[in-house]
Amino acid sequence: MAESFGEGANISEVARRHGVVRGLLSVWRRKFARRQRAFRRQASCRSGLLPRAVRLRQTSRTG
Repeated sequence: MAESFGEGANISEVARRHGVVRGLLSVWRRKFARRQRAFRRQASCRSGLLPRAVRLRQTSRTG
């Protein structure tokens, strides 16, 4: 699946080369991307970091 995320990668060609249909590879890619986003959100919350928009909004209220 990592190959399909490479720059200039053709999803259909990657799928064909590995014996899977393009649709299935696309589903795997979407699921992977969702999990990556969720992991990043959890990691930033655990470290005490907030998204920039939230920090700016809170700062403007107190200032």
